[in-house]
Amino acid sequence: MKVKKWIFSFISDSLFRNSFYLVANSIIGSLAGFVFWFLAARLYTAGDIGLASTIISTTGLIALISNLGFSISLIRFLSDLKEEARNLINSCFTVSASISCIISVIFVLEVEIFSPALSIIRSNIIYAAIFILFSILTIISSLQNSIFVGYRKVNLSFFKIAIENSTKIPILFYFIAYGSYGIIASYAIAYIVSILIALLILIPKVNAKYLPIPIVDLHIMKGIFHYSAGNYIAGILEIMPNFVLPIIITNMLNTEMTAYFYITWMIAGIIFMIPNSIATSLFAEGSSNEAELTQNIRKYLKFTILLVVSVIVVIFFEGEKMLMLYGNEYSVNGEKLLWSLAISVIPMTFNNIYIAMKRVQKNINAVILANLMITGITLLVSLFTIKILGILGVGIGWLVSQVITNIYIYMSHRGFLNSIKLKITSTFFH
Repeated sequence: MKVKKWIFSFISDSLFRNSFYLVANSIIGSLAGFVFWFLAARLYTAGDIGLASTIISTTGLIALISNLGFSISLIRFLSDLKEEARNLINSCFTVSASISCIISVIFVLEVEIFSPALSIIRSNIIYAAIFILFSILTIISSLQNSIFVGYRKVNLSFFKIAIENSTKIPILFYFIAYGSYGIIASYAIAYIVSILIALLILIPKVNAKYLPIPIVDLHIMKGIFHYSAGNYIAGILEIMPNFVLPIIITNMLNTEMTAYFYITWMIAGIIFMIPNSIATSLFAEGSSNEAELTQNIRKYLKFTILLVVSVIVVIFFEGEKMLMLYGNEYSVNGEKLLWSLAISVIPMTFNNIYIAMKRVQKNINAVILANLMITGITLLVSLFTIKILGILGVGIGWLVSQVITNIYIYMSHRGFLNSIKLKITSTFFH
């Protein structure tokens, strides 16, 4: 009876329901990623995979720069704007896509300066066009996912991502002759399919008046400017390691080491997705009803810690086998890196609570500082250790950054735990 009551409570609670779909999105992405990169490792060379992962990271970084904080603003303001929500969505699409196009063109023209290892982009006009298009598709897809979170209809995002991943895998077989760009083409085509379905079918389900029309509503853009700008900076700092680290490894080591790092980071993403997804749901719920923030934080911590510990145990026992699926070299070079990344999720969980709470409270300076510490320390430690420890140095840098940020939050904000009336022990015994 208690189990049925717990299940009903879980399903009826929008925090957990949306958290479930966000985690499920990541699980689908991870499983599809396993299959995709497993096949890629068998069909393509390690050099092709390393180059493709570097290009994917670069377009991701361009998308991050083009985001302008709109992903967070869509979550925060969609429910408030109501009648003007359509203009907010289209304005965000138009501005971000335009900026992504400009930046990617500049990158192609000056690729020898930004990343000589990617000079292949300029060797063929078709490669350059695919790179530019891929950059635009990446940011549009990201913003679409935020729309569904903002409306607290993450199940639609789940459907979109499922379409994207199911499309991507079979295409991989048709472009083997094009090397790394065969992998990129698989991603790009899958993006096109999922984005069109979202624009024409899924978004109208949450906003019946929506039509995909390129516009820039200056009134709305001015209204969200300050909040978006602050989150823009915070967002760049938060996600930057995902895109900068592969570039650093490619330039300081080689593309093979980038491949080993990329696959290991992807596996670690299974754990990362838990605190990240639930914190995103916590932010969406807090934006809709700030009065219940404290109660939701309690539920967040209980749920997250249980899941995180369980997955960490699995990673420690089965991580080597997961890496071995891609080849012995991936296991030899990535096992210790995977361990360090897995351990880092414990302090990451508490950092995410703090960041989500500050975003709801619109204290963006605190969010910027926390993300600055995590990214800055990660990159600094990685640059100093990568030549000595190889890609393990990146894992150590990531772990150290999470721990130091955790300590800083506790030391500088001693009232943080008291402000949410939460003790770690009471989380499990009350």
